[in-house]
Amino acid sequence: ESVSEIYAIHKEMLTYYVKQVISIQRKTVLSKPVIQCMDYIYYHLHETLNGQILADITDLNRSYLSTLFHKETGSTLSDYIMSKKMEAVENMLKYSEYTLSEISEYLNFSSYSYLAKVFRERHGMSPREYRKRYFGHSDMGENSPMDS
Repeated sequence: ESVSEIYAIHKEMLTYYVKQVISIQRKTVLSKPVIQCMDYIYYHLHETLNGQILADITDLNRSYLSTLFHKETGSTLSDYIMSKKMEAVENMLKYSEYTLSEISEYLNFSSYSYLAKVFRERHGMSPREYRKRYFGHSDMGENSPMDS
C-alpha cells in the first residue's frame, strides 16, 4: 500500500534470490575463506567492497586471499565483485522501475555514468536498451525511469 512496503518486499525478494544463488554455487567445493568472501559480497553489494575488506573479514593476508580466490573460482576478487553487481543491475532493470541513478546509488557505484559505461562494455547495450528488451515493455514512453 506504500512505497516503503514496496521497498521492503523488493529487499526481501533480492535476499531470497541471493540465498538461492548461493545454495546453487555451493555445489562446487570451495574453501571457507572463499565462501566467506562470496557470502559477504552477496550481502554487501550496496557497500564499498575491495580486497582489503574481504581480507579483514577472513583474517587472511590480502595477497594470499586474492591468490586463493582466483585459484578456486577462476576469477579475481574485483572481477567477481563487478560481475555480482552487474547481475544485481540486470535484475533491477528487469524486475523493478528504479532509475539507473537509484540503482547506481544503491549498489555504491561512483556515478550512474560509470555504471552505464561498465554495463555497456559487458552487455553491448545501454541499461535503457536492456530494460526495454527484457522488462516486458517495448515502449516505456518519455517519462520512463531510465530517462532520469
